[in-house]
Amino acid sequence: MCGMWQKVLWSKSCEKLCDLLEKTHLRKDVQKLSPHAQTSGVEAFHGTILHFAPKMLGYSYNGMLSRVILAVLHYNENSGRAAAKDRDGNERFSLVFPRAKSGGYTLKKLLTDATFAYVDELISETLYLCSSGKKDSSDSIPELSSPPPPVCSNFVRPDKDVAISDYKSRFAK
Repeated sequence: MCGMWQKVLWSKSCEKLCDLLEKTHLRKDVQKLSPHAQTSGVEAFHGTILHFAPKMLGYSYNGMLSRVILAVLHYNENSGRAAAKDRDGNERFSLVFPRAKSGGYTLKKLLTDATFAYVDELISETLYLCSSGKKDSSDSIPELSSPPPPVCSNFVRPDKDVAISDYKSRFAK
């Protein structure tokens, strides 16, 4: 495409610009800038999971499954929050000073407050299940009734003497 313009506007600066625009590195980078392939939503979801299930604590399978379900409910309700507005109807921003910018600043758009309407629905469903006489919640969620076996159960434990001889034979060669 630039070749056509080089004939019309023949100059060194045009030639350099065309060379830059036709590089495959630039074309590949521009394809990666697509708004449909951004990972910020996934990173925000992972942050929500970490809020409900921090890595510094260990949970049972059912405990972790319950916490991830809560994180999904919270993220789905609050992922599309609108920008917060001031009294005049202008969007609100805050100044953030990240360490990576060495004293420089970044503007961060402030969002409306998070909502927790899913909590009311969970409480009403829990009260309904309790009043209906159901004692076991695993009827409604099949994953809770049968957690998967531990990963180590899929492996055969070798005899200790065989493992030691295999380990020593590696160094004898």
